[in-house]
Amino acid sequence: MDDFTFHITSTCTDEPHFVTSTSNYTEVDISSVFRQRSCTWILERDDCSRLGVEMIISNLELYETDTTIDFYDGPSKTYPSLGSYSYDYYNYDLDCIKRSSGRFLTLVVRGGYHISSSFYLKYRNIPSDESLNTQRRVTENTVSDTCGTEILLAYPTPNSITSPDYPREYDNSLDCKWIVVSDDTCNDDVIQVKIHALSLDTNDDHLIFYDGRRTFDPVLANVTGNQKEEVITASGRSMLIEFKTGDTVTDQGFHLSYFRKKATPSISDAITAKITKTTAEISADFTTSTARSYRSVLE
Repeated sequence: MDDFTFHITSTCTDEPHFVTSTSNYTEVDISSVFRQRSCTWILERDDCSRLGVEMIISNLELYETDTTIDFYDGPSKTYPSLGSYSYDYYNYDLDCIKRSSGRFLTLVVRGGYHISSSFYLKYRNIPSDESLNTQRRVTENTVSDTCGTEILLAYPTPNSITSPDYPREYDNSLDCKWIVVSDDTCNDDVIQVKIHALSLDTNDDHLIFYDGRRTFDPVLANVTGNQKEEVITASGRSMLIEFKTGDTVTDQGFHLSYFRKKATPSISDAITAKITKTTAEISADFTTSTARSYRSVLE
């Protein structure tokens, strides 16, 4: 996780930045020229509580015509809005308080051309004695085909990712990323992906799976061409999926599903037995999800 005590321009890139929220307030004074950039920070609670993250903004000065600040109740802008502020907004005295219903709160700043904007913020975990007493809102991503960088929550029930315009052909020169994270950090579940269909140009187009949230994490698989169903399992609660295409030939693309599952299934979940009068066959399916059968002749 990144520390949020930085100069904001140093981390204003095309990639979203995860920031850890703790029980104590972290304070940040921001003054910068954003120069038409879109900067995304995802605050993530550091404990196992089901409560959310609180952010307080003050001394807000937005001068540039196209400058906006948006807040979302989840790990990306696909989740419900918590409000926004735009050009010609000034707030020197009142505190603007934003609270998420779950462990993520997303802040997106879109900059103008030249004039700097400034604001002061502090954030922390919502204490248990200050709960909102509201039911947690959950947004499930049934199908995602957005090209950019999206953060998706993995539930026990599968959701889907497809290449843009699937099953029609995808475009050239794509670099799409999906960061899949568990909706629940208080267990030992892992992220698992199942490829249902894959048809990519073998020369330049690749679907890459990383064991973590970033491209320098270990590669779990790098697939291309036409491939049958395959299951890919991360070692932890996050997986980065990257789809990169060249500038020549395109193809139909891919369809996959993602979900979280037990890292080590119980014996009853992992082993099945089939017994007849003459044979006993046992199938075991542990973390690899690959069934291995053992057959024995009964005397």
